[in-house]
Amino acid sequence: GVTSDPSVFATLVVTTAPSSNGTGTVAVALQCAAVAEGQAVAQRGAFLQYIETPSITQAAVQGDACAPYLGCRLVVTIRSPPATVADVTHLGIALSGVPFLATAATSRAQILSLSDASLTLLILIPPPTAPGNITIRIAPLVALPGFTTAQFAVSTRLEIVGTTPVVRKLYPSSAFATGGETVEVHVAGFPPISNSSDINLTLGGITLTPSL
Repeated sequence: GVTSDPSVFATLVVTTAPSSNGTGTVAVALQCAAVAEGQAVAQRGAFLQYIETPSITQAAVQGDACAPYLGCRLVVTIRSPPATVADVTHLGIALSGVPFLATAATSRAQILSLSDASLTLLILIPPPTAPGNITIRIAPLVALPGFTTAQFAVSTRLEIVGTTPVVRKLYPSSAFATGGETVEVHVAGFPPISNSSDINLTLGGITLTPSL
């Protein structure tokens, strides 16, 4: 479409950018029938820059897998991150799909590497309370001029599989035969426990009275 602004003697020409085979800058040229043949309109900053849509090239769990009541660490690599992202505070990360512990329902992240070509994030996934699929959506908080943040958003999925609670650590791992030592049992995969009477603890087949 074409409109004219008589106050500044300017003409607005609206069109749709054609597809491109890659990124880069292309010049914009105009010619009007009212202008002498062969005389093009002078270009004053009339260049269109093609950018690549961000995409996730890798998403992998680092260390132990995510499971109910067990958080995990997810490393995500994004190709062609938007230029508006300079640090992790410029990103919005949203999790959906399964419920999380109310006391730790917010994900945290840090940037491991950042360049014009790629962005690698370490995302700390909070403990979910049920198996299922977590959708992780990553988007800039500010978009480039003429775009929306949704156009730069990328998503990946993480499967949460049910697992049996495990003893992660026993400290100390030895005791005198006479007994009496205080032993710490570090357990992962249990739902929140506030009352020691909810725990059935045995050591060598002997039932013990635990404390929290």
